[in-house]
Amino acid sequence: MSILNKGCTMANNGFYIPEPIYKVLPVLYIGSGIATALYIPSVVSVLSGLLLISAGIMVIMWRSAARSERRRKQHGRKGSRNHSKSVSGYASGDSGDMRWK
Repeated sequence: MSILNKGCTMANNGFYIPEPIYKVLPVLYIGSGIATALYIPSVVSVLSGLLLISAGIMVIMWRSAARSERRRKQHGRKGSRNHSKSVSGYASGDSGDMRWK
């Protein structure tokens, strides 16, 4: 990353977006979707608003998943819930109790 792009995040198409704008984009999508759906009296505007809201929610979910995946790779864990014991099914001849492996 060059000095000119410091504090920026690269978008998928190769250009850089300043970090503060990148972080606020999903909130802007949701806010503009709510404003569009509520203040412009038309069916098309309501559908457009719902699409903007769902896009904002999806971006938030994708970023959250990417952050948790990055954290998992940094800490060397294979899964987010890596338990040492797991419950097996019913054993043959067992009275129905669950056993620990």
